Amino acid sequence: MGHNIPTFFFPVHKDDLKGSELSEEFVQELLGNKYDSRFDEGIREVSSRSWWYQETTLELAKLLDISGLKFLSEELLLLDDLGLSQASNSLAQLTSEISSTIPIFSEHVQEEYSGIKELRKVDCSLAYEQSSPAYEVNPSVDSGFEAVVGFYSFLKSLRAAIDSALENDQYLIYYRPQP
Repeated sequence: MGHNIPTFFFPVHKDDLKGSELSEEFVQELLGNKYDSRFDEGIREVSSRSWWYQETTLELAKLLDISGLKFLSEELLLLDDLGLSQASNSLAQLTSEISSTIPIFSEHVQEEYSGIKELRKVDCSLAYEQSSPAYEVNPSVDSGFEAVVGFYSFLKSLRAAIDSALENDQYLIYYRPQP
């Protein structure tokens, strides 16, 4: 049984980082200062038990030979222009590959999240259609169809945050605190 711990990713103006060391304390302070206006600030919060969204994304990227998403395994990382561009392209490629088929979820995910392996291709296509980028992804049900909707919403939310940072000439902080 895993813990449901949020992961945060949000844009930051390049000037806000001058003279600051990217540390957990710095990011927690930023989050604390901006959390009340988190939607305006572009702060996205995604929760999945034992980070299965990230782990599944990494497994799929490896299986499909897609680079540019390794940052998902990090606890704290700043994506600069190059990292953002690579991540955006990689997410576009990944979602193109899996949006109309059944993603190959790891045995751990299939065992822990009942009902996923019974999904049909049409279920996964419908889950992809029903998913959307959001500022908070924390499905009330973490199994079967709803788990897959949450997974796709995670991918779309991450892509939206990355693309927004690129369009606004910002960087993106990715923060996955430990339990």
